[in-house]
Amino acid sequence: MGDKRFVYNVYGKGLISNVRMPLLEGASAPPEGGVELFVTIDKTYNRNAHDIRIYPQGQSYMALLGRLAQYTIYPDQNKVLCTAISHEAMFSTLFNIPYSVYLAAKGELLLHACTMLYKERAICFVGDKGTGKSTLTGLLNSDELILIADDTVRIDKQNMVYRAHNLVKFTPESMEIIHNRHVLQHKNIAGKSYVKIDTPFISAQIGMVVQLARSNDGIRLTDIHDMMAKRRIYIGNVVGLQYFPAELICKAMRFGWSNIFFCKLHIPGTLLRLVAGTAQIRDTIKQSLDRET
Repeated sequence: MGDKRFVYNVYGKGLISNVRMPLLEGASAPPEGGVELFVTIDKTYNRNAHDIRIYPQGQSYMALLGRLAQYTIYPDQNKVLCTAISHEAMFSTLFNIPYSVYLAAKGELLLHACTMLYKERAICFVGDKGTGKSTLTGLLNSDELILIADDTVRIDKQNMVYRAHNLVKFTPESMEIIHNRHVLQHKNIAGKSYVKIDTPFISAQIGMVVQLARSNDGIRLTDIHDMMAKRRIYIGNVVGLQYFPAELICKAMRFGWSNIFFCKLHIPGTLLRLVAGTAQIRDTIKQSLDRET
């Protein structure tokens, strides 16, 4: 592997890797805590494309991610071993299921959410695939409501939010609407474009979790007070939870969310109507969080 190490700040923790990640900004010294990553690129790596499994193996967890990569995660040793078919496969998978397993074993969560900052409070947008989380947060991005993370965020035991890095991903359809000038030439393994966020960010307290739903009945936000409904929302958006072994599911279920404000936001079902309703959605979200705080 060689002796050279590359240092990054990922999810508010240090990441010390034996391979360089050119899309990430290097850190002069690793933040407190974190992970040692050892990557092997094996172009002959080949598994069933649909074979995604996570299972305990002694003091570690194995994460098999189809034809792309496999990871061995040692939570107690803060170490991760990766074998991937390419560098792109490693970079496209590392910050999702492998980190979700590592954090869950530590009593934290990795939430599938696009996250914005408003008055130093984090707003996590969650929802089914295709509901438009990335598109909506890209449209809402402004001086007051600031996009800080796309796809996943780490939630610690104090309900503080940390992003993986300063990159977000957009589909070609979204790129045509948002017109972001900071598009990078690299794309992820699914063909989405990377866009760099200039906003510096370390961490923020969760202010609100917003469940998105497409609707033809106009823009509408409703509060969610039922604890079981809240639990279904956050458990349903833990990265890779459907593949977790029972012990990790139990840890995720014990995570504390009682003091977090949840709501459901109905947004237009078409892209053109979503663009037209951006200002109304932005005002609705800001007013709701102002009311709760």
